[in-house]
Amino acid sequence: TFMPSNTTTFMPYNTTTSIPEPEVCTGHVCLPSENGFFAEGCCDNTYCQCYNGNGYLKHCDGDGVFNEELQACDWDWHVPCCNTSMPTLPTPEEKCKATDCLVDGYFPEGLCD
Repeated sequence: TFMPSNTTTFMPYNTTTSIPEPEVCTGHVCLPSENGFFAEGCCDNTYCQCYNGNGYLKHCDGDGVFNEELQACDWDWHVPCCNTSMPTLPTPEEKCKATDCLVDGYFPEGLCD
């Protein structure tokens, strides 16, 4: 009796894996000897990691923004740059000048004369 042999044929296949190019920084230009993390913009969730003069764009997770003082992602209310649009209150002298003084003297708002 003849028994056919079990033969398995293997067909090689090629797969190509492409590694995406790293994003480049646009808001910060890295100097040749500069290493570290730098804000890409004010109150932005991206930041630039400089290494040997090359800049690599990084992103904070979720709603985080880059805090350059802490060198980390942070809440926007904690980043000074994000809070520059908050109104500033006038100094007592400015407030006093903006109102008509009925009497000269010292007041909680400042000196009126």
